[in-house]
Amino acid sequence: MGRKPKRIVLLLGLVALSTVYTYAFRTLDSHFLWKSLAVLLPIQVGGSAYFLYLYWTGKISGTQPFKKIAADRPPTSPKT
Repeated sequence: MGRKPKRIVLLLGLVALSTVYTYAFRTLDSHFLWKSLAVLLPIQVGGSAYFLYLYWTGKISGTQPFKKIAADRPPTSPKT
């Protein structure tokens, strides 16, 4: 039960940050294309960084880049 309050605090913090972020870009006077690019680009970069983290840590099934599966290793000859 200790994780639930931390999760709620994190969720409320993310909602507050996203509200401030959205309000800041809504009041920005610029061309629509540049404004939409400025809003979406950090989200795309963050999402890409998150998926790269999942990939490199092996948290996505079948993606452990530094560990070879036994079937992928070449057969070794016994030492004589």
